[in-house]
Amino acid sequence: MRAEHLGCQAFVGSMPRLVVVRGSKSGAFEVAAMAVSAVGEDDRASNQARARSLPMARYRLHCVGASGNSYKVALFLNCAGLAWEPVGVDFAGGETRDPTWRATTNEMGEIPVLAVDGRRLSQSGAILEWLADTHSVFGPSSAEERFETARWLLFDNHRLTGSFAAHRVLHSMTPEPSHPDVLAYMRARAHGALSIVEKHLADRRFMLSDQPTIVDFSLVGYLYYPTEETGFDLAAAFPAINAWRGRIAALSGWKPPYEMMPVGRSLPVFRTTATQTKTAPSCDGAVP
Repeated sequence: MRAEHLGCQAFVGSMPRLVVVRGSKSGAFEVAAMAVSAVGEDDRASNQARARSLPMARYRLHCVGASGNSYKVALFLNCAGLAWEPVGVDFAGGETRDPTWRATTNEMGEIPVLAVDGRRLSQSGAILEWLADTHSVFGPSSAEERFETARWLLFDNHRLTGSFAAHRVLHSMTPEPSHPDVLAYMRARAHGALSIVEKHLADRRFMLSDQPTIVDFSLVGYLYYPTEETGFDLAAAFPAINAWRGRIAALSGWKPPYEMMPVGRSLPVFRTTATQTKTAPSCDGAVP
């Protein structure tokens, strides 16, 4: 069941505030903060008691704005109405390669990492399956759908994300332009994977049924980044995918990735399709 309201007590200096977080249609979190130091003692006690009764954010997602794999998990958490917060990682600075980070956060040296109840879960596909099972939302509804879920998650990680994300890095995130043959090879692989999804969506609202599932969240993970950054004009080349992206964006809780995860330090964008010199907007003062 989707949570409509989630909140916690926050402290700014010595002044306690009651913070209530509510999922909105646009996906933005509406935060209402009420200072209790200026109100009467009865109101102060009432508000503090209410704050203690509200849960703290259960999930902490280690991520950066430019990580489509992190966005897959963030999108599930937001659309499911779960209490969560992004935790920035200095990806550009090599934090995921640091031995201490790997020992304490993820031995695989990758993001996303979902911290929950003392555990640190990694690999976006596995996290999505765990979340769907744990909260009984956005998961498969039958044995056949469970098989199809596994099939498409594997396809996404091996074929679509594996090629699309690599092409994006080569296209815009390397200090020097990539070799044209290498870039063309990765572009052809990404285009082929996108064509498979395009054909599948030609007569479907979502990947498995009329309702979104974790398969949709996984496959769409890298497909909301700017055309200038990815090198793919999805709206022009893949109309079924573009319509599907619109249906997902209409879900309560949706936000684009850089808004959903405005934390950490992502790889710089050195070139774009439009100018070959423009850089992407920064996250927390850093260029993603």
